Amino acid sequence: MELKVEGFDKVAKGLQDLRRKAEALGGENSVSLAELFPPSFMRSRTDFQTIDEMVDASDFQVESAEDLDSIPEDEWDRFVADRTEFESWKDMQGAAVEEWVASKLGF
Repeated sequence: MELKVEGFDKVAKGLQDLRRKAEALGGENSVSLAELFPPSFMRSRTDFQTIDEMVDASDFQVESAEDLDSIPEDEWDRFVADRTEFESWKDMQGAAVEEWVASKLGF
């Protein structure tokens, strides 16, 4: 008895598309904070609607990426731990990158 299986062409096409998307993400990518931390991420995982709202709610003066980078890491981590589901800024960024990559790959 034989079983006829079809649909491998669709699977192969889907894998080729996934490979193309993954190759496009290869190397270094420049992503804005707003794109990395979309409102859906912020609403579900923090006390804020947007990353801008989070930064504004902090006690730090942030007008640029350089300003954000200049905040003492332990103080910013404490703020992140108090107002998000993450233990640190690094953990929050890691989760956001994972979600961003997944969205770019179509998951």
